[in-house]
Amino acid sequence: MGDYEIVALDPATADRVLTTPAEMILVREIRYHTRGWMPAELDTLRDMLGADASWEEIAIAVRRTIETVKDKAWELGLYRPNFRPWTEDEDRVLITDYGSVPTATLALRLERGLPAVYVRAGLLGLTKAAPPLWSEAEDAVLRAVYTTDATIAEIASRLGRPGSGVISRASHLGLRRPEGPKPWHPDEQALALKLAEEGYL
Repeated sequence: MGDYEIVALDPATADRVLTTPAEMILVREIRYHTRGWMPAELDTLRDMLGADASWEEIAIAVRRTIETVKDKAWELGLYRPNFRPWTEDEDRVLITDYGSVPTATLALRLERGLPAVYVRAGLLGLTKAAPPLWSEAEDAVLRAVYTTDATIAEIASRLGRPGSGVISRASHLGLRRPEGPKPWHPDEQALALKLAEEGYL
């Protein structure tokens, strides 16, 4: 457990001089979370990034993991002010993974800002590969199974396409999903009854 300061609260009386509004310190409202960031920690993160401290130093200062610190910096849009030339190893990572790995993940891995990664990828002539055009055979499969009880995930797996692509193509073809939820399988019903009898919600 950390160190805490115990404060005694006494009722105000007429003979006591209360703090004037000008002397009061503004209190920032924060959402409660067991590992939420306190305002002082965020200030430390901003100040140390501005001073070009290492991720390890910042993590020690705020008592968090390096990955947590990097995630928070990216969430807040913070970046290092000092320009750092791109290395051959960093370019190799971009050439290998750009388009297959989320750009935000690459930015964290390379310790670069998201805009910097996009700009560098553009200078290297890298683009995110567009999905291949749908074939007549794929459209035929989609027409056959989209209106059945098969889930979107099952259809996507069968076609080797992302779920969003399946939904988009189905909409383009004017296909609609069957009304109502997928019926329960007898094994699912038996398991549900068993769990209910054991007291599970």
